[in-house]
Amino acid sequence: MNIAQQMQLAVASYQNREFDRTATLCQQILAEYPQEISAHYLLALVFQEQANWAKVIACYQQIITLQPQQFEAHSRLGAVYLALGMARAAIETLEIAVTLNPTQPSLYFNLGNAYASQEDWEQAINYYEHCIALAPSDIGAYENMGRALLHQRRWRAAAAAFRHCLHHEPDSQGAHFNLANALAALDCLAEAGQHYQRVVELNPDHAAAHFRLASTYGQRGLLTPAIAHWAIGCKHQPDDPQAQFNYAIALLLDGQLQAGFQRFEHRMSIKPPIPEWWGSPRWNGQEPLSGKHVLVYGEGGLGDQIQFVRYLPMLAKLAGKITLCCDRSLMTLFAQIPGVNRVVPRGSYNPTQDQPDYHCYLMSLPYLLWDVVGGIPSQTPYLTVPASVTCPEPLRQPCCDRRVGIVWASGTPRPWLAAAASEWDARRQAYQRRCVPLPQLIPTLTQPGIQLYSLQVGELGETLHQLGYATTIVDLSDYLTDFAATAAAIAALDLVITIDTAVAHLAGALHKPVWTLLPFVPDWRWQLKRQDSPWYPSMRLFHQPAIDDWNSVFQDVSKALAQWLSTPCY
Repeated sequence: MNIAQQMQLAVASYQNREFDRTATLCQQILAEYPQEISAHYLLALVFQEQANWAKVIACYQQIITLQPQQFEAHSRLGAVYLALGMARAAIETLEIAVTLNPTQPSLYFNLGNAYASQEDWEQAINYYEHCIALAPSDIGAYENMGRALLHQRRWRAAAAAFRHCLHHEPDSQGAHFNLANALAALDCLAEAGQHYQRVVELNPDHAAAHFRLASTYGQRGLLTPAIAHWAIGCKHQPDDPQAQFNYAIALLLDGQLQAGFQRFEHRMSIKPPIPEWWGSPRWNGQEPLSGKHVLVYGEGGLGDQIQFVRYLPMLAKLAGKITLCCDRSLMTLFAQIPGVNRVVPRGSYNPTQDQPDYHCYLMSLPYLLWDVVGGIPSQTPYLTVPASVTCPEPLRQPCCDRRVGIVWASGTPRPWLAAAASEWDARRQAYQRRCVPLPQLIPTLTQPGIQLYSLQVGELGETLHQLGYATTIVDLSDYLTDFAATAAAIAALDLVITIDTAVAHLAGALHKPVWTLLPFVPDWRWQLKRQDSPWYPSMRLFHQPAIDDWNSVFQDVSKALAQWLSTPCY
């Protein structure tokens, strides 16, 4: 039997999926004809079917040793390296293959995939573009290039790539999903929602599409469908803590507080805010606390801590001792809360000196104490100005006008619950949307009978001087050394006008009249379209009627100020 007949027999056995026999026949051929390239190729295919990757690699390497110009061997070996996650080896091998055959589209496609696996998005896009130039109908190259463009935040280019995919494959789930991601990043929320909707029509179990669709509804203030899709997504993917947390936020924004606070506990699975080495068990709301020492950890931002310390007197009635761990700037203010025995700064508490029996998180108290409190304890003031803290000197000066404190921006957003870059982007965008442009705000507030005082601190307070408003607005920033000092300033004012920031919470906690200016979809605690706050009876809310429409808010504030000025102030 000559070599051609032997190869014919080996190929027939391979086609019959008789892989062991095929391997034996190939090895017999190679024993007699070691340079028979076709036998090496067939043997590599057999080992690939058997997932014996080391031998697959050895076969292709042997072919390359015998014939270094064998483009096909380099191509297949590179593909194997890529499949095994050996990206650097794949790149080296495939780049040799490209020099041997620069017109083969699949080489560029695989090189793009190899560079993408290394997160070298620029090179990946370069090779996908080469592939598309040679094979304009290669939809896979367009789709993978679109993903790489998403990673580079080149949203418009990514959207164009996915639109091309959908032109040829209208029911591609991946293309619809990724096009929606690009559109959402471009703030084209309605169109993004249409493509997420198409994904869940094609695959009702696609949890991620339900989550993203819920997000697009939520960002447009459409809470009923948003909540419905959060619920569906969480049913399919119940162990996703970020999704459960986002579901909670939607419920809270909708005013479904009890259900919302229950799911809000999922934040602990995203990033527990307390060191595990503190040792004490976490209080679950069931264990009796009589005579027990409870450490309450003030998680979240400054406004969060101010909002939720209202629950501490209720907790103190159940426990023997309360230690509050909070931000250092809040310590003097919080030291006066009834039932709080000790206040310590976050990051400095040493449990070995005063070991608690239990610990709990400040923002868990609405859930843990729901049955005790029966909802929101909205009695204010629940914070007072410490007797040792004096009012800022400018506010002690005589003034015939009404004193109005203002805040137009907040500190930088914190990614404490951001599970991924996309989540961080969303938080940063929310931060930007809640800040108001000072040059537009000032004309609204500059009315006869009003003296403005800036409660803005830090670098943001310098905007006052940079824009030339320091002569008309009294800057109190030098006096606002902590929140006790800020509380003293607020107590001397007639009104506070602020965006959603810690000052809004502080003014509300002090029962000072406060007008809070809110974006179209505000933070969950303000709910949608309410003009009052269930958390702060002295607060009035001014919502944007449409996304980014501050002008309408300013018009409403101007009218409200005129009415306020016409009312006697005692």
